[in-house]
Amino acid sequence: MASLSKEITKKGTAFRIQFEDAGNQRRSIRLGVVPEKHAKLFCSRVEEIVSCQLSGLTPSRETSVWIGDLSDKIYEKLSGVGLVPPRRTTEIDAYIRTFIARHQDIKPGTRTRWNLDRKKLIGFFGTERRADTVTRQEANEYKQYLFKKKHARATISKFLSNARMFFSAMLADGLIRSNPFDGVTVTAVVNESRNVHVPSDVIDKVMETAPDVDWRIIIALSRFGGLRSPSEVLSLKWENVFWRKKRILVVSPKTAHHPNGQQREIPIFKELDGPLRNAWNSRPVDAVFVVSRHRSRGR
Repeated sequence: MASLSKEITKKGTAFRIQFEDAGNQRRSIRLGVVPEKHAKLFCSRVEEIVSCQLSGLTPSRETSVWIGDLSDKIYEKLSGVGLVPPRRTTEIDAYIRTFIARHQDIKPGTRTRWNLDRKKLIGFFGTERRADTVTRQEANEYKQYLFKKKHARATISKFLSNARMFFSAMLADGLIRSNPFDGVTVTAVVNESRNVHVPSDVIDKVMETAPDVDWRIIIALSRFGGLRSPSEVLSLKWENVFWRKKRILVVSPKTAHHPNGQQREIPIFKELDGPLRNAWNSRPVDAVFVVSRHRSRGR
């Protein structure tokens, strides 16, 4: 059982809770000067927690919510006497570094992108800022900070999306109670004026001045085959070029995580046939990839 005692001080009536823990040790929690009804509620919660520890049960949902809503200062009073585990807190910078490190399966480009997001966040919040102290207002201020840096809307949208992802992971790990970046978004606007149709005759001239066979096939696959460059172009293998069927199987590293989105077939268009055969005829004997050189850029 937990008992509540009070003491008259110059500041008012101060309360103290005393109880015996699971090891039969006498413990006390000084609440200080608080309203008596708050002290009585606190005492009843402590009594329930102690009872649950002795019986191996879990506190009621109401008490669990009460514990979760406690300020750090009051929570530390409970953890200091062994009633609850220490509250896990972490700095934004440290958490994101750990988050990136535990995702060993991501591509180098994604790793680079996440580190850029990390640097942008700590550029605003600082390296020692705890994630559980970030508010919704500050998340919106971060968005305005990105605008002041004169980033494009699409870039800001990506920064906010990844910030939301990091904080969602913190929420799942029990480090924060809510995600301050939920609902903080920017709609990326596509600038249609930047879209330019490059005529075939211009591409032909570009290919004529290309330095080697590899560059010509890179240009042809990108323009006439519609392959993503560099990811799909540099990962294309000769085993996926089917001459008799006049088809190419394109394996897409960027969409590999989507259901049935990792590959597609395209025809060997007439504009592709010539450059593709030239690349085949000039390939090294042991060539695996259609583009033999320049591959270090796509790794």
